[in-house]
Amino acid sequence: MKAKLLNATHPSYDGEHLDRLEALAAGGRAWREIKGKLYPQRFAEPDEVYKERLDNALYTNHAGGILTMLAAMLLSKEPSVDGVTGEWAQAFLDNVDNAGTPLEQFAERAILCALKQRCCFAWVQARGNQGQEFDSRAQQEAAGALDAWVSLLEARQVIDWEEDGQGNLLWVMVKGAERRRASIETGRSLVYRWTYIDGETIRQWEFTETANNPLTDETEVDEIEKPVPHGFEGMPVVRLKLPEGIWAMGRLEDPAIGQARARNDHSWALHQSANELLTITSKAGTLPTGLGHGHFLELRRDEHGEDSAAYVAPNGVAFDYLQADIKDWREDLYRVLQQMALAADSDSTRMSQSGESKSQDWKATEVLLSAYAAQLRPFLVSILGLVTRLRGADASITVGGLEGYQEMDIMAFLESSALAVEALGMSHTFKKAVAKQQVRKLLGQTEE
Repeated sequence: MKAKLLNATHPSYDGEHLDRLEALAAGGRAWREIKGKLYPQRFAEPDEVYKERLDNALYTNHAGGILTMLAAMLLSKEPSVDGVTGEWAQAFLDNVDNAGTPLEQFAERAILCALKQRCCFAWVQARGNQGQEFDSRAQQEAAGALDAWVSLLEARQVIDWEEDGQGNLLWVMVKGAERRRASIETGRSLVYRWTYIDGETIRQWEFTETANNPLTDETEVDEIEKPVPHGFEGMPVVRLKLPEGIWAMGRLEDPAIGQARARNDHSWALHQSANELLTITSKAGTLPTGLGHGHFLELRRDEHGEDSAAYVAPNGVAFDYLQADIKDWREDLYRVLQQMALAADSDSTRMSQSGESKSQDWKATEVLLSAYAAQLRPFLVSILGLVTRLRGADASITVGGLEGYQEMDIMAFLESSALAVEALGMSHTFKKAVAKQQVRKLLGQTEE
């Protein structure tokens, strides 16, 4: 099949935009890779000046802290599951992705992904019969043929899909790429893989790109093998899609970029004026000048003047305005929580649009978290339903919980906010340990 057919995207898919949102939420290296697009070159700005200004640009990741806070608070208490019983059920709940991730951690990753990219997808898979013949479901279970796991797919990975009239997925196309090295004697190659999943089968194509064989629209890509039945009743991919009004990163994008640009303007102005400029007035001609150590400005005087030397510097008024602009943009980031709460709850008119108290901020956050819980629960129920039906069970599954945030007070909320921002720079292991201690503190639990 030609690559242009495999690479065809849904009309609403915008990979570049999703990459930008992910980078703004992640900060660090991901943000540095795109910052050239966030700070455009100014009119008549020399290339060398633009490069220096871009090199000095920094990013304080408030947006990522807000998203981390929302996800952590929503899952501060693990979800409760009813209707799924048995040893296999507990084994699945303790290891959802076949990598040791329990359901609550998987749910937190899913909602965090949706907060950033609006959508995330869960692909439920099973080992299958693998060519073996079984006389009964008990033999299948004993052989592990019905053991299921879930892969979390980001919106960036699912490039195309189709829906029925009710918005249910009919099929999806997943695209991935990785660099592989077969052995120490060879270099790394870029390998593309396309995975098509519908209500019955899975199909995959793969292409290894080399310098002499680049991927183009007309490249013929080989299918790995014949379509493979996935063994589930219906579509094994479940989508979590947030309403536009509570898509957090979609609302935080402009304030995050605005705050970053405002800080860059302020830092650059300080950098440019950090050294007072020496001015020398004499009969000599004027030489080219610059700013910084060792530079000076030579001025020509008339015959009635006197030779002189003095230092000049900005009066600093503009810096105050630039500093205030940074503060305004930062406050806009957190004000978005109020706006999203109003979008989630039409009865939230009790919250003022200016001068909100801490208590009102907390109420806005509660509204948001309740809205996210209402989206996350059916997503988890659909995943558990696929796994349950695979084993021939017909249970009525419900997912509760996700309400631990209701037991917090406003000061705990503020502590969690600060912790979420600071935790971005911590290692994964340290973040897990700190998060556990913080939850125990918030919920009044003691060490086991």
